[in-house]
Amino acid sequence: MKTVHLCMVVFVIGFMGCGKSFWARRWGQAYRMPVHDMDEIIETEEGATCMEIFENRGEQYFREKETRLLRQLGTMAGDRIISCGGGTPVYKDNMQWMNEHGLTVFLSATPEQLLQNLLQDKAIHRPLIKNVQPNELLFHIHKKLNERLPVYRQAKLIFNAPEITVEDFENCLSHA
Repeated sequence: MKTVHLCMVVFVIGFMGCGKSFWARRWGQAYRMPVHDMDEIIETEEGATCMEIFENRGEQYFREKETRLLRQLGTMAGDRIISCGGGTPVYKDNMQWMNEHGLTVFLSATPEQLLQNLLQDKAIHRPLIKNVQPNELLFHIHKKLNERLPVYRQAKLIFNAPEITVEDFENCLSHA
């Protein structure tokens, strides 16, 4: 186990199913840094799942809440890793803001890899694909990912999600 002595904020971004929450927790544990999962925090605060929030309050409400939380977490004192929702970087100026306030790490994966992960994850609870038929899911992932890639690629570091290791976090430290 290593301890980080820098004051750094790491924003982990990427498409749903790429492993943001998983790797944020693994890196946080290995480097003794607190981890904040934005979707989990929002669900706790709202007393509802992200999907229920989308259905009952709308995506606009969710994205605005997400943006406020991002800025709150991103300006707290001390080291931390923030696992962002897949849409967080593409809303308003969030990507620019994250790049100005910390280190952005994009976990890149192919649409086929994302599909495999989402099917294993029983992705029914994900609001943006809830109503997508299984035979249309790969097309939907391709379409949404292509829309978001120009923003995701603005990250300061890009890792190929299927090849990530705990030690890759040292790259983050050297870029801080």
